[in-house]
Amino acid sequence: MRTASTICLCLLLAVIAIPNGGCTILGFLASPTWHEQKIPAEYRIKDQQDRKILVFVDEVSGANVGLTFRRSVAQTFENYLIGRTGVKSTNIVSRRGIDYLRQNRDDFSLMTPAEVGKELGAGLVLYVLIEDYELYGMTEESYYRGSLLSRSVLFDSDTGTIVWPDKKGEPVDAIVELDTNRDSAVQRLAAATARTITNRLFDCPRDEMKVSDIRDEAYNW
Repeated sequence: MRTASTICLCLLLAVIAIPNGGCTILGFLASPTWHEQKIPAEYRIKDQQDRKILVFVDEVSGANVGLTFRRSVAQTFENYLIGRTGVKSTNIVSRRGIDYLRQNRDDFSLMTPAEVGKELGAGLVLYVLIEDYELYGMTEESYYRGSLLSRSVLFDSDTGTIVWPDKKGEPVDAIVELDTNRDSAVQRLAAATARTITNRLFDCPRDEMKVSDIRDEAYNW
């Protein structure tokens, strides 16, 4: 009888405790797991749907990147903006306008990214500056190794100011250690760079923040 009384008393205390601690328990159970948690956007670009966005891929002097590679990187960034951050495809300004300005404006090299964007009707310019790029075959079996070092900045074309991340830009160091296909290696470099940057522009799931093919990245989230 004493044992039965003890059990009943414990059950009674548990029932009494539920009104006080039940919300805490339920809140804990309902809270997202580590994998479900999202890292808040550093700049939520989706909120700017009333403004056009231009992806402007440029290179430092002597980088010898070439037009084809710049276009490939720009296309990849556009795809990630649409596919991951929620930017509407109709909000992306055609990058062909940049090629037109390069060919027809004598002062193009003197224009800032914000001025280029304003000329082309974009309210925001995602400026990607390629600082270094390498891709070479490693052996006679056609294995490829490559790296892409870039820095990205988001400009407000109307004010000419940087809205993300700061004046130094967001550096990304992508590397492909080994790939059997040249085009695949190029795409991996572009994709790793684009994904790393666009992950900062929307509420990204925590377990998707880390990107393969990125070297020496500080994941401080």
